[in-house]
Amino acid sequence: MPDVRRIVVLRGGTLGDLLYAMPALYALAAACPGAVITPLGSAPHAELLRGRPGPVDEVAVLPVTRTDRNEPAQRPRPTSSTASANAWWTWPCSCTAAAPGRILLYAN
Repeated sequence: MPDVRRIVVLRGGTLGDLLYAMPALYALAAACPGAVITPLGSAPHAELLRGRPGPVDEVAVLPVTRTDRNEPAQRPRPTSSTASANAWWTWPCSCTAAAPGRILLYAN
């Protein structure tokens, strides 16, 4: 895949998720030698990976939302604007993910 210039990787947010993702990041770097690899992560991930040798060129820090863990999770109703926005954004992404030259990684 010589024409790939940038790869953004979405993955989980814990240290274990980062450790499990590293072999895949090395494989991406080997498959696309000139590509800039940018995982989406947290500030601790950026600190951990900054200045170290490896496949990661930069970490895009995502905002962290803190919630009270004693409160039950509030899920949007299917008719809410949040669910509509998520459906609007997810549908085009899922349609283009299978296009040639695109890689989509999702870990839950």
